[in-house]
Amino acid sequence: MTADAHAPYEGYARPRPDLDHYDSGVGTGIFLVATRFTLADGSELTGFSSPAPSNAGEDFIGYAQPAITLPAAIVPLWFLFEQEPPEDFARQYYSLLQRKEADVFPLDFVATVPIAGSQVAHGTVHSFQGVVYDGKDFRFVERT
Repeated sequence: MTADAHAPYEGYARPRPDLDHYDSGVGTGIFLVATRFTLADGSELTGFSSPAPSNAGEDFIGYAQPAITLPAAIVPLWFLFEQEPPEDFARQYYSLLQRKEADVFPLDFVATVPIAGSQVAHGTVHSFQGVVYDGKDFRFVERT
């Protein structure tokens, strides 16, 4: 599969994933798909998310981990914190988006490519969300 590579990706096989056999529920790795985001103000942005098991329930956003991509930054909507985030944590992301909270949330997202089997890659997000993990327990947090 490799040869005398002299430039990025030269001499390397980059196989396309088999969409019929991917199943995030059995831990086959992270699989990101192109995603369209429609913000509360009606504007559309692009980004990525990870298809989630259809039975993820309340934990769906943690599986999907949607993120908006901007020319100079990525705006994640899901986080893992080691300690409680400050109340103004989201301010930096509104600044990157150049919008106010009411212009961003709630937002809808949907994958722009076909998703295999019972995977789900669409949803609605009402705030920046995540969990605080203190080494023992997970606690859900939201910031707007």
